[in-house]
Amino acid sequence: MEQWPLKELASIYGVHIQNIEQQKQSVLKLETNRGTFALKHSRLEPEELYLQFHICRHLETKGFNRIASIVPTRLGDAFAQLNSERFMLTTWLETEQSNLVNPADLELAVLNLAQFHNAGAGYFGKVFWPKRRLYGVWPQRFSFRLGHILRYHRQILARGIRDEFDQLFVNIAGRALNQAGAAINRLKAGSYYRLANKARAMGTICHHDYAYHNILMDRNRRVWLVDFDYCILDMPLHDLGSMILRTVKLSNWSLDDAKRILLIYHEEKPLEPGELEVLLSFMEYPQDFWQLAWARYNEVGMHKYENLLLRLKKFVDTAEARDKFLARFARLCESKNFLPGRDIL
Repeated sequence: MEQWPLKELASIYGVHIQNIEQQKQSVLKLETNRGTFALKHSRLEPEELYLQFHICRHLETKGFNRIASIVPTRLGDAFAQLNSERFMLTTWLETEQSNLVNPADLELAVLNLAQFHNAGAGYFGKVFWPKRRLYGVWPQRFSFRLGHILRYHRQILARGIRDEFDQLFVNIAGRALNQAGAAINRLKAGSYYRLANKARAMGTICHHDYAYHNILMDRNRRVWLVDFDYCILDMPLHDLGSMILRTVKLSNWSLDDAKRILLIYHEEKPLEPGELEVLLSFMEYPQDFWQLAWARYNEVGMHKYENLLLRLKKFVDTAEARDKFLARFARLCESKNFLPGRDIL
């Protein structure tokens, strides 16, 4: 624990530390005279931590209390800073990670996501970090990343293929580029901007990392949501689309799993006309492919080649199943009877 300035932090938070347990490289469990807490060493910028703090406060005022509450310092600050290092203290939760392969856990997690989105609406506080405001920017961001894929493709063809990653990238780049273009065009021509403007007016928020390790279950099977490090101001479909993608990737792109998530979510937070098409565009855009290309060709030396190659092979191997899923989801978007009580334009 030598790298942790615990004496100084105890003073800043006004606690007496009685016991310490290392949980992760960046997280300690602290037993103190004021209770049990999680202490996190954060690499986020101050503005990002302020946004996280104020969004969590907003959720609590709206009655969404099953989160790891951020504990302010003795002076009321959102985090503690010692030199260039920043630390955040939160309440400790006696929980375990969810298992979203388990249908019961998945249903609870989807229901909790809808409740989180309902409670989160109405955030009009300071943004602190403009890059976290994403209302209406999907087509722009997707187009920007499409440009990256095009550039890498041209560079490889110009210099020649050097390794297996290059070869796989070139083989599938055409399909990825077509899908990226289709997703962008659908967003621009459909309901995306109307829905984004509505989300902006409603002050909606997203967790932006709604994954099993941040969706926790207590002994009473109540869901708790933690780690708002990547929270953003955007339409709730961002979280919903990400959750569907995470789930169907585990089931070889099962449309039934996607439909189940949508139906559970819709019962708590009804989806409106145009939202399924926006979800289709979100899922069709080859984000995983872009991330792998970015890591390989832009973040040179920062990632193990073998890991990136393995992930690209998996993307290629599941491309056909992914395409079939997207085609079936597109037909679902045209259905007039899929979501109960949903009016179709």
